[in-house]
Amino acid sequence: MKVKGFILRVQPTGRMTYICQYNRAKRVTIGKADFLTPTQARDRVKEILADVVRGIDPIAERKRDQEHTLVTYLERVYTPWVESHHKNGQATIKRLKTNFIGEFGNKKLSEISAWTVEKWRSARLKRG
Repeated sequence: MKVKGFILRVQPTGRMTYICQYNRAKRVTIGKADFLTPTQARDRVKEILADVVRGIDPIAERKRDQEHTLVTYLERVYTPWVESHHKNGQATIKRLKTNFIGEFGNKKLSEISAWTVEKWRSARLKRG
């Protein structure tokens, strides 16, 4: 069965990848041919194309799902880095968690700007 937008990309190295193409050159990688059968990949392409028809952009959905909150960023990315690059890495993490988690912990990093931090800081200084 033919499905429009279902692509098998074969690299010069021989590596094969399933891809779904939609909306003029927008592409989403489905997976490697080593791990998916053509039927599984075709079914996934049908799901993606159905979402596109409903107005859901798969690329935007992936980016939204991968976006960190302050808590997840501190735990997964910043903590390992600061602990290996600074003498007082633990103290830095403790200070960040003590001061910022209550206000900004569950916010996405894209929602936190210099302006929001400055408003928070000003309000905190007024409280004393």
